[in-house]
Amino acid sequence: MNIQKCRSAPAVWSALHVEIVDSGWAQLGREWNNSYHCPPFSRLYYILDGEGIARSGQQEMALLPGQMYLLPAGMPLHHECSQQMTQLFFHISARTVDGYDLFSYCRQLLQLPAQENMAKEYLSGDYLSLSLVKARVEADICRFVHLANLEEHLLRPRSAFLEKVFSAVQRELRSSLTISDIAKALALSESTLTKRFRKEYGMPLGRYMDEMLYQQICHLLASTDLSIGQIADDLGFCDQFYLTRFFTARQGISPRQYRQALPKHP
Repeated sequence: MNIQKCRSAPAVWSALHVEIVDSGWAQLGREWNNSYHCPPFSRLYYILDGEGIARSGQQEMALLPGQMYLLPAGMPLHHECSQQMTQLFFHISARTVDGYDLFSYCRQLLQLPAQENMAKEYLSGDYLSLSLVKARVEADICRFVHLANLEEHLLRPRSAFLEKVFSAVQRELRSSLTISDIAKALALSESTLTKRFRKEYGMPLGRYMDEMLYQQICHLLASTDLSIGQIADDLGFCDQFYLTRFFTARQGISPRQYRQALPKHP
């Protein structure tokens, strides 16, 4: 018997958590004309028919049939359709072990040939077809990771210590969470915790905690109908005013303005 194992497989397979936040089949016309203020999810478009345009800053890309496109999270975006277009769309969260969206490190619009038309399988609604669509989407996300040269960032070694800190912060994430709470959870002194985290991760722990909290607010504003007051309560803010002040200091606009700027369709 000859058995060979790839030792890097477990690390590669667990390095990225892909979540499909929203999806749909859409026939679009001239009303598909929107600008987004740094949306928290990447948009994956499979163009089935017609044409459109996507822009970000000085970048412009035609959306053409038979192609798939990834518009990365965190980029200011604009898209439009001059006549008509049919597409499958998926709003994607692609988080690494530290909680950041991998595509937030990419500052370019991405394009690849689509390998198959999945519209029939997507619209069937049955378990097997939809599971295969999900697997296809995840495989295509991997192709975009490779295209954008993000493997090195994705597979950067993280110590067991860092993974414990990431897990503790993400598990207990609230505005009231303190460095002292994390230190107690890991049975470390605050000084040891903060010095080691900054040395290994290159960022102060307090800043990392604020970044995770900010990202969670963006996620809830974009993916739920919760009121801003409910989000503030769920995340442990004293009231809506403190959440708004925290969010506006990082985003430059209020949570209400941010939510209003999000697209109401693909």
